[in-house]
Order: sequence, then structure tokens, then C-alpha cells
Amino acid sequence: MTWLLVHVLGLGQWLVWLLLAAGVAAAVYGYLQPAPVRWLLQAAGALLLMAAAFMPGCAYMDQREDLARLKAQNTALQFDLDTADQLADLAFKQGQQQDARAADLSDKVADYERELAQRPNAACTLDDDDVRRLRELAR
Repeated sequence: MTWLLVHVLGLGQWLVWLLLAAGVAAAVYGYLQPAPVRWLLQAAGALLLMAAAFMPGCAYMDQREDLARLKAQNTALQFDLDTADQLADLAFKQGQQQDARAADLSDKVADYERELAQRPNAACTLDDDDVRRLRELAR
């Protein structure tokens, strides 16, 4: 009921003050009336005062529930962020390893090209040792 009044109908803190004022007015006005009406107005005043006291408690509990939900959501998002950071670090390290391997292979290929260029007959076919070296570069 409180959730309906506060969140759906948009009634907030001023409703508590209205209930409080109505409760006090009914209780005070009840003292001025004859006995049967006095009891009825005092009972209505007491109910209004209890409702005014009940509303802030319900709002406090709603806030605690929202806080607990937001804390759980924050924990999940922090876990996701930590996981993403770890994966980014891993990807960066793997990228560096791949770059180092590519540079090493490039150096090996350049050395092999220089060696082949220094042979007296560079147009001749490759021997078994050359084929073995090319296969090692491919690994």
C-alpha cells in the first residue's frame, strides 16, 4: 500500500505531514465533542497518527531494499570489470608475444634471403638442408 501511494501515485513526504496534521486535528477536535463522537474522532486521529508513523518506516525499508539491490549490482559490475581488465592484460601480453615472434621470423627470413643471395648460382634449386630450414621457419 505504501509503495502504491509513494511510487505509483507520486505521494511522498507531504502525505506523512498531511496524515500527521489530520491525526492531531481529529484528536484535538475530538476533545471538544460529546462522548460517542469524541471516541470516534480520537480513534480516527490515533489511526491517522499511526499511519503517519508507519509511512517513514516503509520508506526506510524501501530504501534499504534499493541499497541492497544496488550493492549486489555494483558487485556484479565490479566482477565484470575485473574480468575485462584481466582479459585485456592477457590479450596485450599475447599480442606482444606474437609481435616478438613475427619480428624473430622476419629476421630469420631476412638472414636466409641474404644467405641465398650470396650463393654463386642463386637460380639453382634448394637442397634438403634448405627445405628443412624453411620448414622450421613455418613452425
